[in-house]
Amino acid sequence: CKEAYEITKPLYESNQNKWSDLFTKSLSSFGTSLESIGKIDEAISLTSDLLKKQPENPSHYISLVNDHLKTGDYYSALAFAERGLMQFPGNISLINKKSGILADQKRYDELLPFLNEQMKYGNRGALQQQYNYYLLEAARTAKDKDPATLYGKIFESSPGNDEAFNYVFNDAVGNQQYEEAIAILNRYRRARGGSKNLSMKELMVYTRMGNTSRAEGLTKQLFAQYPGDTDLRAAYVKILNVEAKDLMAQQMYNEVIP
Repeated sequence: CKEAYEITKPLYESNQNKWSDLFTKSLSSFGTSLESIGKIDEAISLTSDLLKKQPENPSHYISLVNDHLKTGDYYSALAFAERGLMQFPGNISLINKKSGILADQKRYDELLPFLNEQMKYGNRGALQQQYNYYLLEAARTAKDKDPATLYGKIFESSPGNDEAFNYVFNDAVGNQQYEEAIAILNRYRRARGGSKNLSMKELMVYTRMGNTSRAEGLTKQLFAQYPGDTDLRAAYVKILNVEAKDLMAQQMYNEVIP
């Protein structure tokens, strides 16, 4: 590779138009061989020369990003990714490089708007998946700050997301926003289907709301579905006892009436 580069370099310098393709191929091959033996700085120098000669080739930007990442120079890697995107907006490989760098540094406030911006150039499906993923990562990172807004956005776009549902539902219950909690639960149920666990959450909310009729009706329904559940059995028996006392009280009252 080095020999080919040394042979083609003077040919290129004597007649750039004639020997351009051959020289750039030998230069690229030489740069790759330098990378393979750990001579990253030399590879960067060669690829930079190659970029000057072939600015219309996005692979040179990608190579420079990768080489700078190998040296731990995130600043230069990001700079070349951004330069490449200015030249080739919407290039998915360069988008992925920049996204990866920003994500590694947890710079989600820059990453999310960047992905939104790049969607207008195409690859909307793939970029939307990235956006949703990093939005969730941003929410996890922000747990000690104010994740409610981020988890709310995730739930709005993906109402079947377990983590987002659990957060926004528990947040609503914790803030005594019971009607909102029921609305969140119903939306999640439409996305994922019903379950005993969801129904028990619903029962808990109605109980905290003080909506006795809904709580008792749901308890009876759940006990009919899950008669082996000891907690439901105890709640069901309690309801029957209260109803029995009420009936007895009404009967005694009727007897007193002349």
